[in-house]
Amino acid sequence: MTFKSDEEDPGLAALVAQQSKQNPYQLSLMQVLPSVMINGILGGLFFNSFLLQLDEITGLPNSPLDALPLLPAIYFGVLAARSCGRLEK
Repeated sequence: MTFKSDEEDPGLAALVAQQSKQNPYQLSLMQVLPSVMINGILGGLFFNSFLLQLDEITGLPNSPLDALPLLPAIYFGVLAARSCGRLEK
């Protein structure tokens, strides 16, 4: 199998560009769902640990380390939201 650059075969490059515009590749729900579920569950667990920690100290966090579980919760939540965004395209 040999590969050619677009400059070597401009007709083929134009045909590929036209076909990709007509029928773009779209992800199915079953390709996106595992990523959304894993990241959503992990983010939810970290957020839950933050909430349980707040219940123990009854009030605002005493130190910045008390809010540490929010960092991975936000990170995994953003990853889950971005995975949902891949489904729409």
